Amino acid sequence: MSGLSITPEDLTALQQGGTVRRAPAGEVLVREGAEAGSLFLVRSGVIAITRGAKRLGTVGAGDVLGQMALVHDGHRSASAIVEEDAELVVVPASFVRRLMEERPALQAALRSTP
Repeated sequence: MSGLSITPEDLTALQQGGTVRRAPAGEVLVREGAEAGSLFLVRSGVIAITRGAKRLGTVGAGDVLGQMALVHDGHRSASAIVEEDAELVVVPASFVRRLMEERPALQAALRSTP
């Protein structure tokens, strides 16, 4: 999962706090510079990560998206655009922050992202 060491228990807790939603190809999930409102758990599909005009890579099933803004300065460092129809669990930032306070290992895992 994006190289993160999130425990199965923490992953389950994140999923329980979120809402499943589908996102069609072409949808912009987050824009670079925007305030972070949520974290995304990717269940299926492919999402391109860009900064400015530069493509940084992609994320897909089993990956976490948006954690950097939640644990660092609160603003998105890159944009995320759905390339292949995706199913996501959208977890509100307030829930993620509360969970990080209750679960230090989750906070450490999310903070360890390069």
